[in-house]
Amino acid sequence: MSDTVRPNRLRSWSNSVVAIVGIAYVVYCTMCLATAYTGSELDGDQKELIKNLNAVPTIWGTMRWWTNHWVGAFHYWRPLTCHIYWIELHLFTAHHTLYWNMVTFVSELLVQFLLALVVKQLTGRWFVGLLAAVLFAGIPSLNVSPFFLPNASSTSIVEFTRWKDQPDFWTTAATLGTIAAALSGRWGVATICAAAAPAFKENGWVAIPFTLALLGIRGSLGTIPRRYLVVNAAIIAAWIALRIITGTDVFDIQPVGHNINWLARYCGIVNGPFFGLWNNLDLHLAVCSAAIAVSILAPRLSLVSRLIVALVGSTVAAAVAAREMGGDFAAGLETLIDIRSGLQFVTTATWWIVLMAVALIDKETRILAITLAVFRLICACTVAIGLAVGTHTVFMSNLFYCALYAVALDAMWRAVKRHFGDKSLGIASR
Repeated sequence: MSDTVRPNRLRSWSNSVVAIVGIAYVVYCTMCLATAYTGSELDGDQKELIKNLNAVPTIWGTMRWWTNHWVGAFHYWRPLTCHIYWIELHLFTAHHTLYWNMVTFVSELLVQFLLALVVKQLTGRWFVGLLAAVLFAGIPSLNVSPFFLPNASSTSIVEFTRWKDQPDFWTTAATLGTIAAALSGRWGVATICAAAAPAFKENGWVAIPFTLALLGIRGSLGTIPRRYLVVNAAIIAAWIALRIITGTDVFDIQPVGHNINWLARYCGIVNGPFFGLWNNLDLHLAVCSAAIAVSILAPRLSLVSRLIVALVGSTVAAAVAAREMGGDFAAGLETLIDIRSGLQFVTTATWWIVLMAVALIDKETRILAITLAVFRLICACTVAIGLAVGTHTVFMSNLFYCALYAVALDAMWRAVKRHFGDKSLGIASR
């Protein structure tokens, strides 16, 4: 009896340690990002926001934002965002914007918690949820994460240095809240979050379709009470009606500058590390692609063999890249790791594509991985249609990318465990 209880107790303690370390790291990263705050200086957009907020002296006057575009220069319909801005201004004043940033701090932690919760609900493992949150927190000492990881920390840094981008936190939190509540059968909370998401920012319209997609994956669509379907449909109709009353200008795409190379910009956001290689169709790309294709598609290859093929192919591709660029591949380690040799890009490509391949091969993960990838593509559409391409515009997109990456890493880890577990069983059986 004690032999059975002891491993369970050990597993419980190890899970607790992992949870504490993960939470501590996310909080630490959030605090480090908060120190990136530049002070009380206001840029032009923030001054415009403050001026229009001061023009509304009472809370009742803020109700006008439900039938009018928001307080900034652009004609967005974001009534809940305007309400919170108004409250922040009257609580903290324009002279103590550091306090505004404290709202950002709490909002970031809320997003991280909800991300971990949703991924845990989808995978059944808290570790994977915490991994997604850690990836999304990034590495605070760098503007971008290492090339093996999603580029998430730079997104948060932009958010923290400009409180005007707080709507990205709130609409993301409401979207994740909708998903988390629906997956746990709390339909009232899910309805409130789904209603709030598009009222914070227009990309919150994805809350309901994303939630329905994930419920469909789990076979839970039939569990939604009919009355909540009716309520959600009524809310959507009401929001559309309010936007129409507000005026047609809130539907304008309003591209900033000329929409040049929109497809390249979009691909640069959504591709992860891999397709950045396609910017230059050189010989080393062909070598790397061939190695990746062999490692994924060749029959009767074990996982270890696939990884070896990918690694060898990457090394050969790096040598070819160095040759094309006039470098000396054998000159030493400095040349090998020099970004100009192409090794970083080739290695990144191999790592990322093998990771995704393992996730897609794994039956338990395949549909979820595809769904999260599609979510990322959809959330990055603002880049494709030519809106302001600030880093904050892909906040939600990067979040789903980190969730996808965590799920893929978990699938890869389980594949390795299965492989070596089968090997050990085979040896034991002999």
